[in-house]
Amino acid sequence: MPELVTVDTQLLFVFNLIDSKRTAYIKEKIRKYHPVASYGAGFGSSVQIFNGLEKEELRTLVASSDVIVAPSISEGFGSVHTEAVAMKKPLLTTYIASIPEVVRGNVKFIAPASRREIVQAILERDQWIQNPEYTLPYKEFSRNTTVKEIIKLYH
Repeated sequence: MPELVTVDTQLLFVFNLIDSKRTAYIKEKIRKYHPVASYGAGFGSSVQIFNGLEKEELRTLVASSDVIVAPSISEGFGSVHTEAVAMKKPLLTTYIASIPEVVRGNVKFIAPASRREIVQAILERDQWIQNPEYTLPYKEFSRNTTVKEIIKLYH
């Protein structure tokens, strides 16, 4: 983030932190590099921090974004990721846990915890967003198909 806020003044960083063991650490890191970050509503700063937005607020935020950057180091299902691709928003994320299995569309995968790759991908976002190499075919998740696959497993 320190490199990016000085290079590209158009960027707005929004952190939606869900309470975990790492929350205090992440907030401290953000404050270290950007002490004027705003907390809560309002976009007076290039860095915004929210504490667990409700689903509707999260969807509104994703819908109003040009690119979603969600570089997880651990992940369950990936709510932000699936919201982004459902809205056909370009997504920059990490190749970790279930994420490669559930996201499709304009997705660029980077290595987990690779600061260099995150910075490079954000700075080059216009290039990869337009590149068909990063558009994965959309996947349908059908209940009927899932049931059939489970039955096959039991046989």
